[in-house]
Amino acid sequence: MLVLIVTPVVGILMLVAFRLATGQIRMVGLLSDHNDKPSPERLQMLLATVAVLVMYGSSMLATRHTGRPQFLDVPDNLLPLLGGSHGIYLVRKWFTKTLK
Repeated sequence: MLVLIVTPVVGILMLVAFRLATGQIRMVGLLSDHNDKPSPERLQMLLATVAVLVMYGSSMLATRHTGRPQFLDVPDNLLPLLGGSHGIYLVRKWFTKTLK
């Protein structure tokens, strides 16, 4: 049963890795703003997203011994973390656009 979940995820990861290696997915400017300055908002949003992914994934792996792998409900503490992180980014972006 775990194969049904792991196989597509590994396939997607391999496809993304291949496209990153061949330059089809560009990473230039991912963590910088429109002036090519480092953007702390983008960095914190990326780190919060990865942290939520790791926490959710580890909770899914912790329940894999139950016999039937399934997607779990998102824990209540992860939604404010992800929403707050994206909210910080959007508020900062809105202030940057309106103050120009």
